[in-house]
Amino acid sequence: MQIEYKNCVLDQQALFDTIGYAPHPKQWILHNSNSKFRVLACGRRWGKSVSAAAEVMKGAVIPNQMLWCVAPTYDLARKVFREVYKYFTHKLPHWIEVKSESRMYLKLINGTVIEGKSADNPDSLIGEGVDGMIIDEAARIKKTTWEESLLPTLTDKDGWCIAISTPRGRNWFHEIFVEGQDNLIMDVSSWTFPSITNPYLNPDVIAAQKRRISSRAAEQEYDAIFLTDTGGVFRNVRGCVSGELRTIAEGNVNYVMGVDLAKYQDFTVLIVIDTRDNHVVYFDRFNKIDWKLQKDRIIATAKKFNDAKVHLDATGLGDPILDDLRGTGMNIIGHKFNNKFKNDIIDNLSMMIETQEITFPEIEVLINELTIFEYEITASGRTRLNAPEGYHDDCVCSLALGCIGAMSNRTCDSFEIA
Repeated sequence: MQIEYKNCVLDQQALFDTIGYAPHPKQWILHNSNSKFRVLACGRRWGKSVSAAAEVMKGAVIPNQMLWCVAPTYDLARKVFREVYKYFTHKLPHWIEVKSESRMYLKLINGTVIEGKSADNPDSLIGEGVDGMIIDEAARIKKTTWEESLLPTLTDKDGWCIAISTPRGRNWFHEIFVEGQDNLIMDVSSWTFPSITNPYLNPDVIAAQKRRISSRAAEQEYDAIFLTDTGGVFRNVRGCVSGELRTIAEGNVNYVMGVDLAKYQDFTVLIVIDTRDNHVVYFDRFNKIDWKLQKDRIIATAKKFNDAKVHLDATGLGDPILDDLRGTGMNIIGHKFNNKFKNDIIDNLSMMIETQEITFPEIEVLINELTIFEYEITASGRTRLNAPEGYHDDCVCSLALGCIGAMSNRTCDSFEIA
């Protein structure tokens, strides 16, 4: 199929055949569009990066072009640039004049230059005009970077831009996506496709992955839905606010306690849960207290609540404290925090909050931590869960630890034990 591209007629099918790229049906929608701005909001593993790389190849065969592959970080920028580099080095090596994979730089014999750029340093994006750019993981780039650094580089040469991303809230990426849905705005086109529309993916695998995370995360990451308060992990936090704290335990009632120990500037948090109704009955948060007093407070709280079973963060400095507490005869289990363990207990807590299997009084600091707690997908595709930079997640971790002993659908054997 021939397509007019930057005032040149290009046989894109012949080019794709040459580089060994076979688009699936939904990718062809992007490739057959001539819009100056194209926005692609898709689920994970849909094929965004490889389709973007193919668009760079279309621009690269035109002489004397300046093309950028931009992403929030250098590591993410390599995703698209690596595909372009592979196409040229494996299929069109005679086109290359200068190449450096480490510097993300290609100069072709026709005068076209392709570079990888990181948006985390906006000053590096200021300079000569650009004929075309791919912005990968666009939803993670700041609006000011788009408006003040990236968009102006397209002005001199009336350049094109393809922004691709998994949705991440109602930010500038969403704004330009909405523009693309307006038939009266002629230079912007946008599309959204869930992961399942990639025919090369196994639907059963996608369904299994979606079951392992909260419904909200699944909607964003796999269904490509723009959520109003995305970035956060916990849905329905306010719906779980109920009841009061209790000063004394009830006889013959089993309680569990989650303990997240302070590290550096963090807080030690103790949360006690009544296992009959999974209600938080006790909350304590403190810092800058020596370890002996912390251990004494943990022992006293567990004893107060009928020798509550304790789930404690035994990572690092928590390990010797775990040994000391075990020596007192406490019913205590230590857990080593790593990425998988944290994801598991946070996913469990998220599901319990979403289904209101857990309730807690209106504890302002706890509710705030739950509300702002967020996740991100790393460059390697892993999910990382934490508080935003400069904030704490001690209450979240303590509650998640306590919920190991309070959950109805899994047992604590599912989690790593120290």
